[in-house]
Amino acid sequence: MLPERIVAPPPWVGHIPFAFWIIDVMRPRRFVELGTHSGNSFCAFLQAAATAVTPGEYFAVDDWRGDDHAGGYDNGIYEDLRRYTETRYHRSSALLRMTFDRALAGFADGSIDLLHIDGLHTYAAVRHDFDAWLPKMSERGVVLLHDTAVRERDFGVYQLFAELAERYPTFQFVHSHGLGVVQTGTAVPPEPLASLLRGEPDSRGIDPRLYFERLGNSLVDRYYFEELAKQLEVELENMGRRKQQLATALASPFDSAKRILSSGFFDPEAYRKNAGVPDVHDLSLAQHYLDVGEAAQLAPSRHFDPRFYSDKYPDVARAGLNMLFHYVTFGRAEGRLPKKPNIAGEDSAESVRTEHSPD
Repeated sequence: MLPERIVAPPPWVGHIPFAFWIIDVMRPRRFVELGTHSGNSFCAFLQAAATAVTPGEYFAVDDWRGDDHAGGYDNGIYEDLRRYTETRYHRSSALLRMTFDRALAGFADGSIDLLHIDGLHTYAAVRHDFDAWLPKMSERGVVLLHDTAVRERDFGVYQLFAELAERYPTFQFVHSHGLGVVQTGTAVPPEPLASLLRGEPDSRGIDPRLYFERLGNSLVDRYYFEELAKQLEVELENMGRRKQQLATALASPFDSAKRILSSGFFDPEAYRKNAGVPDVHDLSLAQHYLDVGEAAQLAPSRHFDPRFYSDKYPDVARAGLNMLFHYVTFGRAEGRLPKKPNIAGEDSAESVRTEHSPD
C-alpha cells in the first residue's frame, strides 16, 4: 500500500510503512498523536485504519504553532490538514487544537491503545509528555517515540528511550531520525508485535529493522524525486515564458531598440556624444547601441554599466544577450543590479527602478 498523502516536512515519511503495519497488527480502539505538524504520520495511521476496516477513534493533538525544534509555521498548515481529514476521515478522527496537557482531561485513564509522541524533543519535554500520558495507556498500550536517533540541537528523546528500555519491552528503528516502540501495557501483544519487540525475524526470516528501513527509504526517495520533478516543471514553465517574452521582444527589428529606449536606462544625448553620431535620431541610437555600441564598451547611460552586469551575471554573458536588453527585459524584475552600488549604497536596483523607470 502506498500513502495517499505526503507533504513537507519529510522526516516522518520513512516510518509510514511501519505505521501501516502496526495499525493492521494492533487494531487500536483509540489512537492519540501528540505533535502532528503537517500530518504525514497522522494521515498514514488514518489510511491504515480505513484500509483495515477496523473501528477506532483517532485523535491528533497540536496547537499548530510550532516549537523550538519544528520552527514556527502559519495557520495554513492546520487548515490544509483539517480539510483533508474532514473530507476523508471525519467519522473516525478529530484534530484537537490545544496543548498536550490541556488535552489530558479529555481522555480517561486506561483508554488509549496506541500513543505517538512527536512534540518538543528536549529530554525534559518528552519525559513530561510520556509521564503525563502514561496513566491513559490501556493494558494493550504501546507508545511510539519519534526522533530517537537524533543527538543534536538539544534533542533528548534518545535518552528517554534508553531509560524506558530498562523497564519496558522496546524496539528501535534508526532510519528517518529514529522511531522507538515501547510496550507499556501488560497484556500479551499480538505475535507479530511480540516478535518485533524481541527483535526476531518474522515467520519468513525477514529482519524487521532492515525490512522497514528499505520500505521507508524508498518512500523518502519517492518524495524527493517528486519534489524535484515539481521544481523542474516550474523551471521549464519559466523557461518557456522567457522564451516567449524574448520572441515577442525580437518580433521586429526595432522592438528591442524601443524597449531599451523607453526603459529609462538609455540616455540618447549622452550616448550620441560618446558614440560620435550627432545627427542620428533616438530610436536609431538605441539600435546602434544594440548592434555595435555595447560591444565597443560604450555606456548607454550613467545608470547602467554593461561591463559590471556581464561580470556579475556570467549566465547572461554566456547566453550571448545584450546586457542592457537583458536587464530591462528580465534582470530588473529578477532583482539584478544595473551597476555597482557606490559606497553610500545609492543607485541600488530599487532606487534606479524608482527614479529612472518611466513606470
